[in-house]
Amino acid sequence: MPEELESFRLGLRIEYTRLMDWAAVAGLSEAKNHEKFDRKYKANRHLIMAVLSEADAILQYLQKNHQELNLVESDEFRCTDIPEDEKLDSSGNSRLGPELQVHINNPEEGQKTQQLKLKPIIKEEIRDIDIGAYEIFRSPNISKGKQKHTGSIRHVLSFTKKGSQPRNLKWAAMDRQKYLDALKKLNKLTEYLHQTTGDYQLELLTQSSRETCLTMLHIAQSVKEMKYLLESARIIRIPDPESSSDSTSTFSHVSTLVDPAESLQNALVGQASLFERLTQFSIAYAEIHSTESYLGTRLDLAKDFSIELKKEMDEGSRTLAKYRGVDVWVEWKEFTLSPIPSGNGPPAWGVPPQLLKRLDKLSALLERHDKPQEFRVPHCLGFFDDKNQKSGKDRIGFVFGIPQFSPMSLFEILTKAETQPAIAIGDRIRIAKDLTQSLFCIHAVNWLHKGLRSSSIIFFCREEAIANDDGFGRPVISGFEYARLNTTSTSTHPPGDLRWAVYCHPDYQGNAPGPYQKMFDIYSLGIILLEIALWKTADEIFGITRSVNQEEKRANELVQTMNIAPIQAENQVKAIKSKLPKLIRDRLLHDDTTLLRKVRETMGERYHNTVRACICGLDIPDSRQVNAPEIVYDTIIQQAYLRQVIDELQGIRV
Repeated sequence: MPEELESFRLGLRIEYTRLMDWAAVAGLSEAKNHEKFDRKYKANRHLIMAVLSEADAILQYLQKNHQELNLVESDEFRCTDIPEDEKLDSSGNSRLGPELQVHINNPEEGQKTQQLKLKPIIKEEIRDIDIGAYEIFRSPNISKGKQKHTGSIRHVLSFTKKGSQPRNLKWAAMDRQKYLDALKKLNKLTEYLHQTTGDYQLELLTQSSRETCLTMLHIAQSVKEMKYLLESARIIRIPDPESSSDSTSTFSHVSTLVDPAESLQNALVGQASLFERLTQFSIAYAEIHSTESYLGTRLDLAKDFSIELKKEMDEGSRTLAKYRGVDVWVEWKEFTLSPIPSGNGPPAWGVPPQLLKRLDKLSALLERHDKPQEFRVPHCLGFFDDKNQKSGKDRIGFVFGIPQFSPMSLFEILTKAETQPAIAIGDRIRIAKDLTQSLFCIHAVNWLHKGLRSSSIIFFCREEAIANDDGFGRPVISGFEYARLNTTSTSTHPPGDLRWAVYCHPDYQGNAPGPYQKMFDIYSLGIILLEIALWKTADEIFGITRSVNQEEKRANELVQTMNIAPIQAENQVKAIKSKLPKLIRDRLLHDDTTLLRKVRETMGERYHNTVRACICGLDIPDSRQVNAPEIVYDTIIQQAYLRQVIDELQGIRV
């Protein structure tokens, strides 16, 4: 396909999906729902008929020109009218019905004229997927009215099944501007149809449009495909669902990033949607990520970096410092020295090359100024190998700028909750919205955080502001020392600290946890959302330290009274510790519903649904239990996360 035509085809695909979404809401997608349409849209019946007639004419025009140009595509469009005997309702009156039916052509229909050689868009073959097998679309974690149809994801996945090359097509043979004008007009007509619905249905349709675009971004397999998608989005301009209804939304265009240069960058994007900004950033990051050269800024400890350690925070994982006379904070990544070949001589010992390469790419991500504000990550100035023997540790330091006030973690704030009042419900919900959308963006560029916990959620504020409940700004996700790309080529290890393990999914525990997954990050987020709701640390909520202390005390008593070997008592304590994460998850979902009931009473039904969805894994079976390609499984996770987490929280009005 000519490169100039690809963005047009993608735009047409998006409009097709939006049109089908409206048809489903309006009651035109199935014959049994036609009477529903007549009741709901009676007042606008004739105007809607005129709009559909115009849309039909545009599609007929496009289809006619496709045929003249011998554009034989397995996934293009054709228009069909309703059979004459179906154009009357049961009373004999004329009805609108689906005057316009847009179908994906059956590839078998074109085999009589030409056998096309199909070129797969993705590496794995996407077979027919039974979307209904995934419970996310009828999940109890979604408000009943928001259990939306599955048409959007079906259409987009069908689009990825096969690609094809047209025969003898030259873009110069057609009037490109007329085609683009037709697409823009079709977009306006579809937008009008969406506006004919009620406010609630319009919100669902706008969310479906966003899901369609983000899904297409997710399955894009090259920078070129992402660029085509970005161009098509700029032609038809799909709005963000939140920006039209909530000016204070985290999807708004007001910058909330730490770095002022990023604030300027986001001010320049104007009214670009989250999808456009995220696609633009994904393109830029993918282009630099494709190179094998080192990407992050390596700070030379001897030449240009004289660190002045001031104060350790969060048990040494974060250190306040000075960088060239400016206040910064440093986050540490400990590592084990690795032998590095050095010619014919003995190997040198230093940072493992694979680890250094991963940290380089992470630093490059965190250093970029063009991140959408929804990322909500701190601005990184670079990283360095800490060769200061005073620490007694082998570690890498990531240096982050401090905007105004010193960083304070959510964990620090919650540990002081007994002496300070809990912040307002509205502020807690706003924090939750920020965090859920930040994780979505991190996953969208194919990174896994792997270290989400309350100590990795940072605020920049005056301590007295928290004490006086004056608010403390927007959260920032940090703690990227364990982050990695979402690939199977890197190893992964569960945490040893039990207070961190409480945030980790039970399947990530034990001797053979397997590869880390996006779902594990989502589980960790669920525990953090629980902490925010109850305004207590996870340790206090579940009594982790208390339980472990009791087991250790009991083990010591057994050593004294029952004469059992100390090693046996120690193993008993270890066994109890290893079971705690699974006991916590089972307690939340099955054994003791008190905690989630408190969440519902404090934060409302939608917030409760969000927490439960994160804890229970979005009602999606484990990837090992599903016979589906990875790209499809990840797409299902993204759709479920949008519907069960982001959409649910955005639906809360305080």
